[in-house]
Amino acid sequence: MSLHVVVTEQEINIAIRGLDQCWALRRSVVIPTSTVRQATVVDPGEAKARLRFRLLGSGLPGVLIAGRFTVRDAPGDREFWVTHRGSTFLQIETTDPKLRHVVLDVPDGERLVREINQSLAA
Repeated sequence: MSLHVVVTEQEINIAIRGLDQCWALRRSVVIPTSTVRQATVVDPGEAKARLRFRLLGSGLPGVLIAGRFTVRDAPGDREFWVTHRGSTFLQIETTDPKLRHVVLDVPDGERLVREINQSLAA
């Protein structure tokens, strides 16, 4: 997993490295904190149930999900994913329909949830 997440008061910078750039078809994602509703740690099964169609990216069932996807029951909404076989995923919910959720498989998800939610309170 080659993700590096930096949280500031203004934005959340997600740098995608290594082969994950190829799978996700992106090198980075920047989310303004003004658009972030909350960050949570979610069960992979719950999060995957929302996905409908892959727009740009890669998917190997049970191995990885990376790229942009449409969402069930939410026409026009999109999600961005970079995940592998983790037991929990970091989910960042935003108000932007083009990036409704960003779902990441990071080893320090609980710490990032605290950082992101604290930056929202500031």
